[in-house]
Amino acid sequence: MHSLTKALVSLAALVLIAAAPPSEPETAQSGDILVTGQRNPAQAMRGFVGSVAIPSADKQLARFYDPVCPYVAGLGERSNEFVEQRMRRVAAAAGMKVADEQCSANALLYVAPDKAKLLADWRKSDSILWGSELTDGEIRQLVHSTEAATSWQVLAYRGSDGRGLARNRIARLSNPNEAAKVEMSPGSAIDNVGAPISRILNPLRIGFDISVLVVDGRAAGGSNLTQLADFAAMQLFARTKLQAGATQPAPTILTLLDDARTGRPAPASLTEWDLAYLRALYSYSDMYVAGAHRGDLAKRMTKFIRTDGDARAKQPD
Repeated sequence: MHSLTKALVSLAALVLIAAAPPSEPETAQSGDILVTGQRNPAQAMRGFVGSVAIPSADKQLARFYDPVCPYVAGLGERSNEFVEQRMRRVAAAAGMKVADEQCSANALLYVAPDKAKLLADWRKSDSILWGSELTDGEIRQLVHSTEAATSWQVLAYRGSDGRGLARNRIARLSNPNEAAKVEMSPGSAIDNVGAPISRILNPLRIGFDISVLVVDGRAAGGSNLTQLADFAAMQLFARTKLQAGATQPAPTILTLLDDARTGRPAPASLTEWDLAYLRALYSYSDMYVAGAHRGDLAKRMTKFIRTDGDARAKQPD
């Protein structure tokens, strides 16, 4: 982990004291990435993608291009390590690039006994975790969000030819209605002279530089570490919305905190739908705008689920 990122995550971790942390799962030593679900028609896939996917400010679905390097704080040393390793296995099963152990952290999970207080403290101290391009209003929305999980991402912009462009941090709130209001900060337009003009082709390649997730430990206290790790993977590896179990017909780990709040049984792990979504996200062409991406993702999800059926997806050695 390079010095800047190490200092960043260490400073943030100082204020974390785990309270009622998630428990060790019975299957902690399992070699499987557990998935559940059943085969469903393409229309259901399109509905799933439409309900969970959040496009970035330029209507592209962002993802990691660099190898992912998870970092977890707030659970205790052994639990932190378990969640990090589980997230690495999920990333590998999804076809993502995974960094070696001595890497620069870019997928950061913090579990706090009081999420609101933690975020307020970071705001008061002007934590470097906020970056330099979020407006005061955007940070205020993140701090005062009533959801049990809040996250934001640093996005790296490249031209269609791979050349580096300006960076901009885009906030992603847990509440879909609030998330839709978040746009690029004023004055953050990207100069991409010479890019092709098209309603379908996107002249930008958008990747995650750093993705941050803060979860209220009180809301996640009834979950085990596998559930928490898989929930974090879906939130950190893709820009996804939290889901309400009562309104989401497809099984997804994204309902974890809502299930805990309402007393509904939560998925035991990443579901077949979730893994298919991540696999589709990390295998599609990045040259299309979000509308075209959604259709391609749905088709790819159907292919992955039909190929895998209801079998468990084995983690490669």
